[in-house]
Amino acid sequence: MNARRPGLFSKWDLWALAGLTGLLVHYARLVPRMPDPVPTHFNAAGNPNGWTSKTHLPLVVFAAPVFIWLVLFLFGVVAAAAKKESTRAQLAGFQALRGFLTFGTSFLLGSCLAMALWGMPALHTGLVVFFIFLGLGLIFMIREIEIHMPHVHDPDHYRCGLFYVNPDDDRLWVPKRIGMGWTLNYARPAAYWITVFILILVGVVLWLSLHTNGLVFQ
Repeated sequence: MNARRPGLFSKWDLWALAGLTGLLVHYARLVPRMPDPVPTHFNAAGNPNGWTSKTHLPLVVFAAPVFIWLVLFLFGVVAAAAKKESTRAQLAGFQALRGFLTFGTSFLLGSCLAMALWGMPALHTGLVVFFIFLGLGLIFMIREIEIHMPHVHDPDHYRCGLFYVNPDDDRLWVPKRIGMGWTLNYARPAAYWITVFILILVGVVLWLSLHTNGLVFQ
């Protein structure tokens, strides 16, 4: 029996709508209190060193979340038109990811906007929320794909639908069951060391980007 075909829009788009609406309300309340031009580029200490006129500010603030939603929506359109059941099932994953990712990006842009009044703590809060919603988007993306494509390879050895754990498998790297590429076998101790190394590397890159270039907003 074929899995049901998901529609182009879903409940996950309510997260995107909430994020964009919240960003719009935040923008309308905050911008009138700001000077013209508005500080939109900051150094590591949180001091402004670049500005954008209020005329161009809406494009700067709203372009990224709208673009993210639109790109993932177009991916979904392509997936919906595919003949393969596995490809169509990815549409459901795109829906969950675009909802949470659009919300997180909207929150982050709102936090960046608030830096002009509240400094670096606003950006730090925005980054935390962004990565939380990015993680939620990835988790629910996998879950939605599983729901719409239940006959996936080796489901008993996946935790939370995402992490492969099979002590009977001697391989450290195994092919992903969804999409292309490879994933780690977390029954092997080396997998945890590799994960820690990647997380540290990502953390260092983020720290350097925040403490050397400031926030590039224009």
